[in-house]
Amino acid sequence: MLLILDLQVGLYQLARDWDATLYRDNMLAHAELGKLFDIPVVMTTSAQTGPNGPLPKEILEMYPDAPLIQRQGEVKYVFSYPHSPLSIRA
Repeated sequence: MLLILDLQVGLYQLARDWDATLYRDNMLAHAELGKLFDIPVVMTTSAQTGPNGPLPKEILEMYPDAPLIQRQGEVKYVFSYPHSPLSIRA
């Protein structure tokens, strides 16, 4: 399973240790791995209606049928969020 965890527009634009364009390109390359290896994808966002913003539209368009877990900012609870496929243990 490929987890696309909170790779949101508002978050990558705030990166100061990477060039924002390079960071964005790396995010899209990470997301493309699901298609390349034909593996299931789960996406998450944290407070997407606030400053974090949504996932980039390119990622959403790559996986229109993938589950998208929209949290309200509970970052430390992402793996135990109620009804989350991420709460499943291997």
